[in-house]
Formats: sequence, structure tokens, C-alpha cells
Amino acid sequence: MGRDWESLAGEKGAKVPSGRWGRLYRVGKLGLSVASSAAGHAVRRRFSKDTDEGTSIFHTKQAQKILETLGQMKGAAMKVGQILSTDPDAVPAEFADILTQLQKDAPSMTYLAVKSQIEGALQQSIEDVFHTFQPEPIGSASIGQVHRGTLHDGRDVAIKVQYPGVVESIESDLRNLTSLLVLARPLVDKDRLSNLVEECRDSLLAEANYEAEAANLERFQELLKDRPGVCAPAPVMELCRRDLLVMEYVEGTKLDDKLESLVDRDERRELAQHWMQTYIWMCHELFELHSDPHPGNFLVRDNGDLVFL
Repeated sequence: MGRDWESLAGEKGAKVPSGRWGRLYRVGKLGLSVASSAAGHAVRRRFSKDTDEGTSIFHTKQAQKILETLGQMKGAAMKVGQILSTDPDAVPAEFADILTQLQKDAPSMTYLAVKSQIEGALQQSIEDVFHTFQPEPIGSASIGQVHRGTLHDGRDVAIKVQYPGVVESIESDLRNLTSLLVLARPLVDKDRLSNLVEECRDSLLAEANYEAEAANLERFQELLKDRPGVCAPAPVMELCRRDLLVMEYVEGTKLDDKLESLVDRDERRELAQHWMQTYIWMCHELFELHSDPHPGNFLVRDNGDLVFL
């Protein structure tokens, strides 16, 4: 069974650059491209009276370049893009619209890389750990990607696998990206840059510790057990490592997709209120809360329950 997983994968994913110099090369190449394009556009604006439509097209093209590179690099590089996409005052609207795609599913890594990460974390073959394993990820983001599988005892699980070299590349990525964004100053508000970099550093270091995330999931099992309509997946603690998280698989629709699919305004309002009331309850009653309110971190089950990932 396990030997078939590799052939089923078809290596549709992309190799995640993990070496410092390989990542530096990608950022440097992107920086030169963006900087030269920005300089050329500034000259055209000054001497040829480029139209607002032309500026919009320029911003869109530059954002597409950055989207492709950051999506492949993951880690700090991708996190910067995600945060920029959520700040309407930091970048032009066309720029933010393109980078918003980083909030969705990012390009995935290859199955062989996934297999290597899992086996390195657990010091066991992937076949010994899982009865079935889906090579195609069900989601991917800045730190890792998620696969579906089953354990030998029949439990349906989600397996979150961290990209190789993410933690080791955080500092160098942030330094390189700071230089890139300064070069691209016409596109990015420089005054916000240092705050973005610090936020990225803190967020990435916290997110990269999957053992801490497993402990959070375990604690939220207790916190939410008496709260109707809200739940969190249970971690499989014996299989969790700093760069690997195995947890109960929960079927559901991403919160933003669910809201968009609801035609009835009252239903949309009710779901949004349910989410907000849960946050208010956590803050004022529990004195702690889920601190990454990205729409992709919440699912809505068929019965209407809200799932906190």
C-alpha cells in the first residue's frame, strides 16, 4: 500500500528552496527585477504622463512576480506577502488583491520532500505510521502543508508537515526581504516595513513550533468542551513533533468560502455573529483567544459548528 503513494503523487509539487544561498539568490533576483521595473515606471510617469490605468497594470505585474517567488519560497518570505496583503495602507490596491492569493492555498512541496520530513521527524517509515496517506495536500501555507491520512487503528487524521529549512531561514529571509522592499519603495510604505518585519519574525517563530500548537489544541479541547457549536481538532500527541503535527481530521468548509456561498443575508449574519460572539466570549471569559484569525484557520461543519484550527 505504502509503495503506491509515491507513484500516486506524481511529483506535482515544487521543491522548496531550503539553502541560505538559494533563497538569497531568489530574493536578490526578485529585488533587482522589482527595483528596475519601479525605476522605469517612475521615469515613464514623469516624462510620458503614464495614465492611472497604466500604473494599475504596472502594480499588477509586479505583484504577480512577487506572488510567484514568495509562494515558492514559503516561510518568512511568504509571511511578509500575506501580511502586506491584509494592510490596505501599505501597498496599492492592485498589489494587495494579487498578494491575497497567498492567504489561500500556496504551491505545495513534492511528495518525496513530505515523506522525508515525516520520516525524519518520527524516525519511522511513513508506511509504519500511516495505514493510508494522501500524497496530494488538502492545504498549504507559509510554514507547512496539510495532508489527509488514516492511522492503523482507523482514526482519520490531518498531517501538518513543516517545510524544510523554514526556521533556519527566518532571519536571513527577513534581512533579504527588507532590502528588497526598500528598493521597491514606490510600492511599499517604508514606515510600516520595520513593524511588518518584527511581526513576521514573532509570528513565524511561534507558528513553527508544532509541539506548542499541539499543546494549544489539547488545551482548547478542554476550554471548548462545554461551548455549544464550537470545537477544535484533537491532536495525536504521540505523533507530534516540533516540525510535525498530527491531529483529528475534521470535515468542513473554510469560513470565508462558507460566508460567500450563503445567499440568505440572515444566514450570513448569523454565522458571522457566531464567530464574533465566540471571540468575545474567549476574550472576556477565558482571558485568552485564538490569535491568528485568518479565514483559512476556521471551518464550518455541515451542522453549523465552527471549527478552530
